[in-house]
Amino acid sequence: MPDGSSARAPVLEVRGLRAGYGTAPDTIRDVSLSIEPGQIVGLVGESGCGKSTLAKVVLGLLRPREGDVLVDGRRWGDRSSRDPLRSCVQMVFQDPYASLNPKLTAAETVADSFRRWKGSSRRDALDEARRLLDRVGLPRTAIDARAERLSGGQCQRVGVARALACEPRLLVADEPTSSLDVSVQAQILNLLLELQEGMGMSMLLISHDLSVIRYMTSEAMVMSGGAVVEHGSTAAMLRQPRHPYTRTLVESIPGQVADWA
Repeated sequence: MPDGSSARAPVLEVRGLRAGYGTAPDTIRDVSLSIEPGQIVGLVGESGCGKSTLAKVVLGLLRPREGDVLVDGRRWGDRSSRDPLRSCVQMVFQDPYASLNPKLTAAETVADSFRRWKGSSRRDALDEARRLLDRVGLPRTAIDARAERLSGGQCQRVGVARALACEPRLLVADEPTSSLDVSVQAQILNLLLELQEGMGMSMLLISHDLSVIRYMTSEAMVMSGGAVVEHGSTAAMLRQPRHPYTRTLVESIPGQVADWA
């Protein structure tokens, strides 16, 4: 597991972030975090705590009301959607079916990323897409199939390949296994770990499942009510949670506390 130590600038740095929507302007408030090259940081909390809002700000989909977001030391908020810096941060979505265009095959979906970010020709993009889909373990019989003919796990592999097509520096994985069968979840998590290590990219892993956070990360943050209430070593946090909300999360999983101690 990467330890995240590096003398280089953080891949992602968030300072004093405040963001929200319309009548709820403070969905998240005073959030700060840093992700080093090659590091996986977990973000855990209940539904509605602000995890997805933070992800949208990190991805540049939501402009913060206050605070700064820097990617590789460069300010993020003022970048246009066509700026090459945008390709540095990509996302794996929670719902593998909803995130794919039903009119496109798996290869066409991933090829779109190669054409957009690398300017590849249609033929070259399709060739590159097929190689990448093979790398993420999609069966060759499924590469030219549309989403409706793929299983949930296969759709998520397509989503992972699409995110990796532009070789991002940071991958935001928003509940990447929550909608998958238990038998498939471990496969996708192991795939993400293998690709993360092989490509040396950083990852912000969002999950409500402490078992996933424990397995994937060395550092984690706990959010509650729009704020980060605890941040530190994942192992230490699970063994001796300091904040009452973190203790509640840990104690809500019978049989796991003794294993984590």
